[in-house]
This record gives sequence, structure tokens and C-alpha cells, in this order.
Amino acid sequence: MSEPRSPEPELKPAAEVDEQQQQQEAPPTPGGDAFEDFDPENVDIEDRPQLAIDEDNLKLIGRHKRKRTEGGDEERSKRKREGRRRRALDRAMDEALKKPTKRRFRKADGIDLEQMADAEIEDMRKRMTHAAQMDAINRREGKPAMHKLKMLPEVVSLLNRNQYVNSLVDPEINLLEAVKFFLEPLDDGSLPAYNIQRDLMTALGKLPINKEALVASGIGKVIVFYTRSKRPEPGIKRMAERLLAEWTRPILQRSDDYSKRVYQEAAFDPTKLSATRTQSVQATAAEARARELLPPRLANRARADMTHTSYTVVPRPTMVQESKFARPLGASGEDRFRKMRARQIAASKGSRR
Repeated sequence: MSEPRSPEPELKPAAEVDEQQQQQEAPPTPGGDAFEDFDPENVDIEDRPQLAIDEDNLKLIGRHKRKRTEGGDEERSKRKREGRRRRALDRAMDEALKKPTKRRFRKADGIDLEQMADAEIEDMRKRMTHAAQMDAINRREGKPAMHKLKMLPEVVSLLNRNQYVNSLVDPEINLLEAVKFFLEPLDDGSLPAYNIQRDLMTALGKLPINKEALVASGIGKVIVFYTRSKRPEPGIKRMAERLLAEWTRPILQRSDDYSKRVYQEAAFDPTKLSATRTQSVQATAAEARARELLPPRLANRARADMTHTSYTVVPRPTMVQESKFARPLGASGEDRFRKMRARQIAASKGSRR
């Protein structure tokens, strides 16, 4: 009988044989049994505060972390602070634009400051009306009218308060009507004191008076009287004219731009003006000597010359309109200079050749 053959060894790739040899030669890893007693529930993990998710870090979720350089954290925190400050400023501006102009300000104890202002203005209006009535009575009795003059500092102080602007021009309270009583002439035709006219018109120029306030108070009629009457002082008259122009501009839909202002024009002939002014030297000297011989009076006393320094009428232009094909001034000189320059360039090129 033939002997049984031993099974032939299985052939393996060279890569697997090398790997098995390396595993056999490698020493055992120390502490290999260290993870047998590992309990994941009793792991000591450092407690850290949760990251608050806002608009800044919401967009960074899911992105790869960038490499941090020196000072990167400081720059990032600085940018975040600037971004938050900018957004807070934008929100404040949006809220300010959305809120109405007329707001109610309250103290911590709940007192309505606007209601207090309305009550103060109403009390001042009643006192001003009573003072105007008492002055009219005193003038009829031949006594000095001093009630309005005594109240003038209080009235001016109230009109100059910036926080009361909306209430001062409110047609319902109608404080401007009491101001009209202070400015209008008395029953005997006499004007109020100069201080009253000057201070009240100065204060009126600072108030944003609209059409409704003018209609309710009727103060515009008094200002028109001051512009047309000859009794007020020139300074008071100019102030009244400025007030009238400022109040009527929005009503007439006129712009305050001086470039768009329309002036009154009139024809002007310089030849006629020179003909009327030509006088003989003898006539001029005789007229001057006659003025000197006159007795002293108010008309010929030495005083400042009150000539007009502004003009309201513009002379009509007499310049002839040129044709669109006409050459502008100085064009002939430019042509000559151009030809001279061309000759110099041509001469320089010829010399180079």
C-alpha cells in the first residue's frame, strides 16, 4: 500500500506573508488591557458654557475652522463689537424715523410733561390777554400802560424754549393770538413799546409757524400793518418784511433759492439820466450856499446818511443775442496761435531732415 501524502501547503501572496511576519516580530503593546474597565458614563468632561447662537455665528455652523494667526481672536472680537454697534445704531435710526415728530415724554413717576407744557402755555396766554386788556383800559384813563412791558421777559423766555416748539404754534392753544394782542396798536392808535416790538418779532422769526397757526391767530394782519405803516422804526419794519416773506413763501409756493428768484425789471436809458443831471457849476454852488444860510432845523442838521443799500428793481438787459453760428470772443487770436504753432513744428521737422 502506498503511504498517504501530506497536504500541500497553501500558497499565499508575498504581501500577506510579510504582514504576518511583522505581526509576529512586533512586541506586545503595553497596557493593552487598560480599556477593559472603561465606563463612558463616568468620564470627567470639562463643563463649558453653551455658545449662544446669534446672527454672527449662525452662518459659521458647518464650516471648516480657519487657521488662527497671532491676534486673530482680538481682531475677530473687535469686528463683532463694531458690527453690533453698527446694527444698534441702524435700529435706533430706524426707530427715530418711524416715530412721529410730536412725542410724549414722561418722567419716572408718570407725569406727562407735554400736558404740563400745554397747561403752562395756556396760563401764559390768559395772562397775556389780561395784560393787553389792562393796558387798553389804562390808556383810556390816561394812565401809563406797563402791564405788557412787565410781562415781556416771561413771554420771551417761553417763546425761546425749544422743547415747547410744537405747543407754541399749536392752533388749539393759540398762544400766537396773545402775541398779536401785544403787537397790535392800542385803541388810541399808539404803537407798543419798542422793546415789545423788537423782542417779540425776533422770537417769532425762530418759530416754525404754518398756515393753520396764521389763520387761527390772525398775527399775519399785524405784521402786514407793520410793513405798510410809516410809524414803526426802520429796523422793526425790515424785521416785519422778513417775517412776511418767510410766512408767505410756502403759501405762494415760492422757493427760497436766490438763483430762482424773480426780480422786477424796468427799462433804463443812461442817456436820459445824464441829461437830467447835467447842471452848471454856478447853479450847484448857489444851491449849496442857500442851504447853508437856512436856519437850523431838523431837516438840515448833521446826521447819518440813510440811503438805500439794496435794490428791488433790476434793469432790463439790452445785450444783443448772438447767433449760434457766431464765433466767440478771442477765436481769431486762437487761430493765429494755432497757425504759428503749426509753422514752428513744420520748421523743426525740416531742420531735422
